[in-house]
Amino acid sequence: MLSSSGDAPRMVRCHVEQRGYALPRRPVNEMMTPTFLKNMRDSAREPGALYPTHQCFDDVLEFMMRGIEANARVVHAVVQTQDFKFSHAWAEFTDRDGLQWCMDGRFVGGVLVFAMRPAAMFFQTLHEHKRVEYGREEYFCRVDMTRTSGPWDEEILKWCANSSQQQSA
Repeated sequence: MLSSSGDAPRMVRCHVEQRGYALPRRPVNEMMTPTFLKNMRDSAREPGALYPTHQCFDDVLEFMMRGIEANARVVHAVVQTQDFKFSHAWAEFTDRDGLQWCMDGRFVGGVLVFAMRPAAMFFQTLHEHKRVEYGREEYFCRVDMTRTSGPWDEEILKWCANSSQQQSA
């Protein structure tokens, strides 16, 4: 399902939400926000539930730097759930069987992971308002030029930052 490159770090898969997979990630560090810590603790109480990291642009950069999926594309977007409209970042890729996947950073069982879900499942709860897609080369050029993980589009940037900027739907 997921490619296994010889130079990629060894990954351990755990089953998430019946049809998705999560790859364990970096250790939790000093850059933790109160929301980050709350979601990490809450996820430990609900095994299998996915909790956001609120660091999605950095999550995608880490995923791309690891080279886990060579054909991955980065998406920065303004999205809406049933309750909120906000900026979000994720990676999309197609596996060897032609199945489309989306990856974003999540907590599962108190562990920080790359959560990989089939695109159809991923978009069941997210509606895109504005989408900007970057191929690997363009993405890393922008990261190098700006020294940030994005977003670089002004409309998406205005929806970024903390939860106080999220607007109820």
